[in-house]
Amino acid sequence: MKTRERNYTIGERAIITMGVLAGKNIDEVNQILEKEQNKTGLTPRKINPRSWELLNSAYLKSWENRSPETYWNHILNPKSMSSL
Repeated sequence: MKTRERNYTIGERAIITMGVLAGKNIDEVNQILEKEQNKTGLTPRKINPRSWELLNSAYLKSWENRSPETYWNHILNPKSMSSL
């Protein structure tokens, strides 16, 4: 039986969001996530390549020229792709 992956924590979403905004690649962000997960004792969770592509091509890119509060709100309470 396969268990459902856990949701990203606020800290993990912040790392992922800032990685996208900074133009980092998925491997760089996964390395930072791994270090943080090891420090905090979280179960390992890497970014799914398809999710990374969606973040870069649609989700966060649709927010260009928006206020930093938009990103803050995403980190605290992300919307589903279908709600964009």
